[in-house]
Amino acid sequence: MNSSDYTDEQHNALIHRLRSFGVDDIQVQDSLASLELNKASYNDQDAIIVNCFLDLTNFILRRLTVSSKQLPSCMAVWEDQSQCQLLAARVPWSKMRQLLLLSTEASLEDLLHSLHHSDPSIAMYTLQGLQSFGALRMGGSWAECSIRKYFTKQASSRGRNKLLDEINFYRKLPKSLDSHYLELLFSKENETGVSLGLEYCENPNLRDLLMSMEIEPSEAARILRKVVEFEYGEALNKYSMPTPDGYLKDVHYHRLWVRLAMCLQLDSGLTGLVHAHRLVVNGEQFPNIPAMLYKLESSPSATFRLDPGKVSPHIHGDTHLGNILYDEGKDDFHLVDPRGYPVCDIFYDLGKLSQSYHGGYDLIHEGRHQVAWGVSDDGYTAHVDFKMTAPMLWKKYQELSETMDDTIQEVLGPQEKDIKMKVLFNEAMHFASIAPFHIHQGQTPNLVFPFYAIGARTLARVLNMLGIDVESCLHLHDEALRRLATMGNEPWKFGD
Repeated sequence: MNSSDYTDEQHNALIHRLRSFGVDDIQVQDSLASLELNKASYNDQDAIIVNCFLDLTNFILRRLTVSSKQLPSCMAVWEDQSQCQLLAARVPWSKMRQLLLLSTEASLEDLLHSLHHSDPSIAMYTLQGLQSFGALRMGGSWAECSIRKYFTKQASSRGRNKLLDEINFYRKLPKSLDSHYLELLFSKENETGVSLGLEYCENPNLRDLLMSMEIEPSEAARILRKVVEFEYGEALNKYSMPTPDGYLKDVHYHRLWVRLAMCLQLDSGLTGLVHAHRLVVNGEQFPNIPAMLYKLESSPSATFRLDPGKVSPHIHGDTHLGNILYDEGKDDFHLVDPRGYPVCDIFYDLGKLSQSYHGGYDLIHEGRHQVAWGVSDDGYTAHVDFKMTAPMLWKKYQELSETMDDTIQEVLGPQEKDIKMKVLFNEAMHFASIAPFHIHQGQTPNLVFPFYAIGARTLARVLNMLGIDVESCLHLHDEALRRLATMGNEPWKFGD
């Protein structure tokens, strides 16, 4: 961080903002020559350089600190297209150190141009170009996205059925609900794949606003109340129908069996995790997911209590914070990327919201965590230890979670039973089933292990709420793995 021309107050404010995003080792220097170059602990890390920070919004600082295989991690931010004035950058410390050892007299701008010449994967942005919230949009499934004059999505093999479901959802949407969705402009299906085009909306989503600290948890909760009231009062209650037979099995249990099998197919290194009898997560131990899932699936009383009671063809099906666009001027919202199930229930979507703010998905998705894992020599126990590395951000999410617990109880009212348990059940199933979409070789920090661990820990909590002896699941381990081998290879009726 360049210290010249800025007051102590400005420096302290920037340091506080950087620490909010999990940066805790900060050097304030007048020049490159003053940097500590001999710290071996830095060699496997990236260096974040802030050269002119008065124009750097929280969104840009957040983008500089994201760790994701879906976005370029190394980048330079320039004042304009001339690339004469460097504002900030993120580059591999080892490469920057090598160049600095060769010449401590080089300017930051020359240094970044040299780095980019040797490594073209370092992305070059202008300040204006990076300001777009679109620069941070990351998908979590198989469809690929791009932004033109309209927003387009395409899918060929994996993701094809899911995108067809989304198209059908838009086509069936009643007029009374369509004001909270973007207009479907076109859709195409042929032998090469499926695509759709939607009206383009520049409004940021709630995840971006929260993660960039543009709004407080109380404001996010106020907006989310509107979303829950719309989904429950309009999309569900005005178009409700009884829960179909086998609903939980079709929507949740079978999906999770298939996703666990996909993990093993995509990365054989996950076998030890999935096949272990017992999990230990941050010191807390319980049976592994397959055994707990098998216990739930085999319990008619558990299925009865977890049944949502009613469903609708117009429930969004993927209402996490990243899929809620907020229009501050109109104080209104749009929902994007609907899942498009034939029918869905309110707790499925409340579980998606809870996954965002209660489970910490948003922070882990951006790599704002540390994780370590291992399997015992006999394969009996798998260990996963993780923690968030942006505590101030995590505190804001925890505040939102506490507020939303009360909000959901108020909106759904006393007629809905076991609300908290049903929300946590859905959150657990969502976490446990998302691993295949986050298997990226070399991803640091790893996402699969904390997602799986949170799913297991939350599922154990649900079993306790149901009055099930969680430890009794251990003796079902072998039967559960046989069930996994069978159900994991049977096509899921709702696609990928």
